[in-house]
Amino acid sequence: MKKIVLPILISLVVYTTTFAQSMNSSADKEVVLRWLTQTANLGGDTKSEFTETSAKFSKDWTYFTAINEYNYIDWSGFDSVSVYTKSEKDNLYTLHFQKPILEKIIHKDNTTLAVTEYEEDDGKSFSFWIAKSAGSYKESLLIAANRLKQLSKTDPSFKTATYAPPKKPLAITPSAPDTYAFIRSYFRNQSEAFKTFYYENGYLASKGFKVIYTTFHGSHLFIGYEEIYENYMTKATSKKIVNKAIDLSNIEKIELGSWGYNDKEVSQPTWVVYMTFIKKGESSSKSIDLPFDSISINSSPETLKSSQIFKALNHLRKLYGAPEPISFD
Repeated sequence: MKKIVLPILISLVVYTTTFAQSMNSSADKEVVLRWLTQTANLGGDTKSEFTETSAKFSKDWTYFTAINEYNYIDWSGFDSVSVYTKSEKDNLYTLHFQKPILEKIIHKDNTTLAVTEYEEDDGKSFSFWIAKSAGSYKESLLIAANRLKQLSKTDPSFKTATYAPPKKPLAITPSAPDTYAFIRSYFRNQSEAFKTFYYENGYLASKGFKVIYTTFHGSHLFIGYEEIYENYMTKATSKKIVNKAIDLSNIEKIELGSWGYNDKEVSQPTWVVYMTFIKKGESSSKSIDLPFDSISINSSPETLKSSQIFKALNHLRKLYGAPEPISFD
């Protein structure tokens, strides 16, 4: 296997290095972007993809694929290339820009392709690994990036994208970071799913909801939760992941609802309590946007408006200037 792969790697290294040295004045955008893709793939187990306004790097693990996406790249604001060389086998190359870039960090289940982790952040750079055995690429990357910088200013067909950073929160307490931390901690501390029980063909079963991530980017809330079915006698189970993205600055009202089974054979029946986020001018969809507790079927979900987690989400909505419902009180 090594005797086959090594000559291919050497020929690709020679191609990419010599090609970069001649592209500073003549190569078009497709050629340069293709070279960047091939060069970033020299990291070995990472797949890369470049467009005029984005870069994507993905790596397959046993159970999931880790993806880093960088969007709204403005090549006209390219600044420099730096290299971290202290890793044993690879060099980490970082391309720096003057304007912000939106980074998305995503994990996808390799079997279901469901998103199991999602996060957004702002930065002014993106990075990728290249094997040390492939040689040094700092100068070649600098040439390629400067060529794209030139093309972004002179080629009318070069696509551009303007990034609007997230809204700034109001300067009130608790602050947005403190509120984020409280909400994340609340769900991390929930080791069990919120469940409702029933009997299925004479056997006790349940349907539960377990939040697997809550992340924030400015006023944007990202939610991932599992819908979990269990039959306690047959041991049958199934899971489905639901992903939600909510811009809290547009949410006029957070509604509480409950869902579950009222099976008289269950000694202490419970319902799952959830939040529905309602935009200004829209009616409630009654959708399960964020499951967060369970209650007796004889209780009203409205009682949980006094809970800290409900107050935290409502506070975050106000931090970002969300509209208030019309009231004549």
